[in-house]
Amino acid sequence: MDRVLKLELNRLVHPSVQLGGLALIRTLLASSFLAAGLLLAGSSQPAHAVWVCGPVQCVWDPTPDVGYVAPAYAVTWGAPLYPGCYWKRGLLGRWRMICP
Repeated sequence: MDRVLKLELNRLVHPSVQLGGLALIRTLLASSFLAAGLLLAGSSQPAHAVWVCGPVQCVWDPTPDVGYVAPAYAVTWGAPLYPGCYWKRGLLGRWRMICP
């Protein structure tokens, strides 16, 4: 009776679960390759792109003029979330990102 129950349960289990360790290894390898690809894709941003700032607005410039130095408050800002986003200074002097 035990043998019949095991055979019945094996038919109900997905084949990848029956393989056990092999499926786990394949999943780990696939996710590692995916993570490496995403890491490399993120590093394709221009190396010298900076926020170019005026008195009330900062825009993302991938090709700034030679010798341009970004203001200290804009150095820690990352790349814009979406194309067309910019930073704007509010009434109280605080900066906020605006994405149209």
